[in-house]
Amino acid sequence: MSQLVFKLVQDHRLPATPNKSN
Repeated sequence: MSQLVFKLVQDHRLPATPNKSN
């Protein structure tokens, strides 16, 4: 279950955080 949540959070934060950092 933790993996699913982590993937969802990372997936949601990936296109929101790294996009600005990149």
